[in-house]
Amino acid sequence: MLERWEEGDFSQADDDHNAIWRLQGGTKGYAEGLLTEEEEKQYIENTFDVITE
Repeated sequence: MLERWEEGDFSQADDDHNAIWRLQGGTKGYAEGLLTEEEEKQYIENTFDVITE
């Protein structure tokens, strides 16, 4: 997981999140997938009040 992240590969970030979430006994915050590139841009713009290109 960390090797993928170090290489900039976050294609399994939802599964990685859920693996750690389970290890920590998570009850809220289960990841159900990744955002599309457009959804991610919209999230960044809405959350951080910036314009992405």
